[in-house]
Amino acid sequence: MDDKNKIKLTRTYISLITLGESSVGKTCLTQCYIGKEYKDMNLTTIGQEFFSTFVEKNNHKIKIKIWDTAGQERYRSIALSSIRNSNGVLLVYDVTKQETYSTLEYWFKQITNTIAVNDTPIVLVGNKIDLVEDRQIAFEKGEEFAKKHGIKYFECSAKNNQNVQEAFNCLIDEFYSKHKNEFDFTDGDNKNVVLNSEDGKKKKKKKKNFF
Repeated sequence: MDDKNKIKLTRTYISLITLGESSVGKTCLTQCYIGKEYKDMNLTTIGQEFFSTFVEKNNHKIKIKIWDTAGQERYRSIALSSIRNSNGVLLVYDVTKQETYSTLEYWFKQITNTIAVNDTPIVLVGNKIDLVEDRQIAFEKGEEFAKKHGIKYFECSAKNNQNVQEAFNCLIDEFYSKHKNEFDFTDGDNKNVVLNSEDGKKKKKKKKNFF
């Protein structure tokens, strides 16, 4: 197909996904990012949950969809199947639990087997740094993993809202900088632009016949 016949996809949103072991704080991080009040409790995700918010780019709003996935082994197939539709991945471990750090290689392999890392940004997050006395994994270990795989690294606390905005916005900014020409803001709030949206196809208006 030559360039003249290629269909230009118009993006109307950015889709992110959280990955990592169970109870590392993926849901708390997501809720913190979208502005929900932190609740000091264990939130267990069943399958996956969906959250959304908006960010502003070039004076226009872009919808941010966040797929919050369960870390339990029995739900991993659901999480992994959602990776291919993601525009950015937040890979999370708990700095107070060594086993959540030990499985990062597994998760990273699953990601890189599914998507092109050069096109889809990945951010590593060491969560729960507010639990200073319980800490098992030093900052340097997270930094080492991130440098090895060429990804960004943040240490966060969902409870204290520390670096949470920065981690998510890093994903969004990296993706947007590479794909900003694919976003079409020519019709205001993109009300009529649905290519690459949930419908996946451009809707056509029916013509009325007048007699």
